[in-house]
Amino acid sequence: VVASLRSGHTFRAECKKGPLGRSRSSEEYPLVREALGQLLTIGEVSDSDLLAVAVPYSPKFNELAERWRKAPLISRFGIHILTVDRSGSVLGFPQHAS
Repeated sequence: VVASLRSGHTFRAECKKGPLGRSRSSEEYPLVREALGQLLTIGEVSDSDLLAVAVPYSPKFNELAERWRKAPLISRFGIHILTVDRSGSVLGFPQHAS
């Protein structure tokens, strides 16, 4: 997803589907890693781009998002890990960015 924001930033997100409840095989971990890998290999990016991974809200996705938002390189590169619930609410998006 690519969108121009009112702030003048360009929002670029790699979005993944996934289970909304806990699953026996943890599909969430490889889906978030895949999205991060795709994001990190974008051909062109500017300093005003906001980079994000977006996944459905579930207990497991939220747990991963909270943990990985604090990871040193994710933080250093300004990558946002977002969870989106069925009502469209987004967790993890910086308020100043819209």
